[in-house]
Amino acid sequence: QREALVGLVTDASTLVAVDPSPTLICLSLPIRYTHSPVETCDLADLANLADLVEALVTGIASLEA
Repeated sequence: QREALVGLVTDASTLVAVDPSPTLICLSLPIRYTHSPVETCDLADLANLADLVEALVTGIASLEA
């Protein structure tokens, strides 16, 4: 699922401003009630994000081998 952020920046934008050569990917987790005591997410979304990160890291590691 693609995400469109309007008016928001991430820490990655600072990295690119300092050195545009690194390849970056921003991953997001859909959540509700950000920065509140009851910030919530769907646990299936969290598990899927963890699987995606694992696949990315595994894929990168296999390229370096």
